[in-house]
This record gives sequence, structure tokens and C-alpha cells, in this order.
Amino acid sequence: MSVGEALLKVWDRLLRSRYAQTWQEACEERLKQELLEDAGPFHEEFPLLCADEWEVCSGMTNFGVGDLVFTDGHGGYAVVEVKWIVSGGKSRRNYKRRKVREQAHRYACAWARRFPDACRVVGYTFTDEWGLRVELPDACLLS
Repeated sequence: MSVGEALLKVWDRLLRSRYAQTWQEACEERLKQELLEDAGPFHEEFPLLCADEWEVCSGMTNFGVGDLVFTDGHGGYAVVEVKWIVSGGKSRRNYKRRKVREQAHRYACAWARRFPDACRVVGYTFTDEWGLRVELPDACLLS
């Protein structure tokens, strides 16, 4: 194991420790916890959490704060936007659906620009309605 891989594993454990408590209320934090605890095919492809609540434009939160970024440790990244959709009226839910898709696209492209040596950056959404879904297969092709 290289030093870089070891550091990624330590960082992964540190970021995941934030979600060690159980979130009872219906919220995005609970969805993040569910995603982190899932051991499905997504985590086989992207096993390491490398960013949580990251600023899309450093020092400027008004440009957006991304939710989670996972890596395979070899230049592949999964940028995941999490949204709790079910609460609220129909127009509010439609707004949240559009918003999370737009954020997944925008933030995956921002991550690809931030790390131009990345071999692949996939944009995902994770919601209480549809679970985990690919929204942008490879942002590296767009940036």
C-alpha cells in the first residue's frame, strides 16, 4: 500500500466518523448515513470517502457546497448530491428534484476542473425517492 492510499484510508475513516451517530429525523444527514452504511456495488467501485460538505469554489459557499465525494483511489471519483425530497407540496418536491440533478451535474464538472488529472468523475444523486442514480456518466468529458 502506498503512502497516498494509506492517507486516503485514514481520511475516509475520519470523514465517516461524523456519521457514527444515528440520525432519527428525516433529513439529508440520515440519507448520507444510509449511503455510507450500504455495502453495495457502488462502494465496491468507489470504496473511499474523500470529501464531505466541500466548497465548490474555495472560500465562497455562495457558489455551492457539495455533499459527498468518493474515490476508487486511482483517479476515479463519484460526486454525490443528497436531497430529502418527500416532504413539502408537489411544486416544492418538483423543485428539489430539478435542483439535485442540476447540482450533481454542476458539482461533478467543478470537481473535474479542480482535479484535471482525474481519469473519471461520475455525478450521482441520492434521494429518499429514488435512491442512488447516475446523473452524469463522466464529467471529465465536459470540462
